[in-house]
Amino acid sequence: FRFGVIKIIQAVLVTNYPTGNHLLAQTELLSSCLDLFFLFHHHNILHSVIAYIVRYILAMGDEHLISFLLQKYKLVEKIIKIFKTRKLTDPVLVNLKPFLKMLAQALRTSTFTKDYLKSHPEWTIFVSEYLEDILLSPRDNLPPPPKPKKLYPRKPPAELNKNKNQPENLSIDKLEDNIK
Repeated sequence: FRFGVIKIIQAVLVTNYPTGNHLLAQTELLSSCLDLFFLFHHHNILHSVIAYIVRYILAMGDEHLISFLLQKYKLVEKIIKIFKTRKLTDPVLVNLKPFLKMLAQALRTSTFTKDYLKSHPEWTIFVSEYLEDILLSPRDNLPPPPKPKKLYPRKPPAELNKNKNQPENLSIDKLEDNIK
């Protein structure tokens, strides 16, 4: 039942109806959805849907919903708290870590949250301690791809077309004549 309600909330958000967004930011529905994310740490489908909702809110830039996430719900503080209070081998953190990193990356790259995050002293420490592996873009930290090795010596094209059992001057017209 709860998951169905979350899918309905996701559908309402996708419509991007300003009045609906404003009302969702004022109710406790979004808070309840996000609380479920942290309560049911073994439910990866739930995590995927909630992560989609948060990333969608950050991408569409609705000020009421972003304000709700950052100031009322305190999403940044909750993400930091989970990483600081749990050991890296804790099953809760092991299950939530990929989704929390996804949310943190979405918060970090959103143009709508940059000012808030700059004024948040714990965020900078959190990013340097826990998000180092996603800070570098793939182009920056990957070596160039290796050149492919030749597995066998290449024959010149003329030699490839030669077949010892076939005459050299055989054309398509001659082949058709031979078939008839």
